[in-house]
Amino acid sequence: MSGFDSTLWTVARDACASRVAFLLVPVLLLALPSASGGQEVGDRVRVLLEGETLIGRVSETSADSFLIEFASGTSRSIARADILWLERDIGTGSNAIPWARKGLVRGGLGGASVGLLLGLAVGPICRDNVCDFSTREHLRAGALYAVLSAGIGGVLGGATGLALGSMSPYDDWQVIPDLRATPEGGVGFVVGVRLSF
Repeated sequence: MSGFDSTLWTVARDACASRVAFLLVPVLLLALPSASGGQEVGDRVRVLLEGETLIGRVSETSADSFLIEFASGTSRSIARADILWLERDIGTGSNAIPWARKGLVRGGLGGASVGLLLGLAVGPICRDNVCDFSTREHLRAGALYAVLSAGIGGVLGGATGLALGSMSPYDDWQVIPDLRATPEGGVGFVVGVRLSF
């Protein structure tokens, strides 16, 4: 290998290694649980226990449990060993944009379908008292009605989704990795993934 090829290979290898490290460091930092077990005093949490789900605000924490206060004013101590799933409320969002997108797509598809059927049923537009009722003209009319109706349906669906979504807030939850002892005596943690459709 020539000196130029060797230098080029070294530069490429170092660049690749730095990119891998750049991508792995944030992932590892996100996966590591904090010393407090992931939640802090004041956090609003959703806790899944055997047979029940609790939502409240953390008022005290310790190494093996934490105290959660409910909106009713009552409180309850939760042992970390009993937790099946733990999430932190990271804020309230609006469904406006997701619902507007869904409304736009669904309204467009619905409008196109109705327009196509209407165009096929009604048939071509007669010009100068001359009507051509051939299959080709019926298909052409169906396509024209489908395009026009898709635009109208998409705009109406998107506007409806935007309006309804802006009136429908939601809580955004972040999964908290949970440190717990494994049967072999080691330590493991649970990481969850949230998917939205």
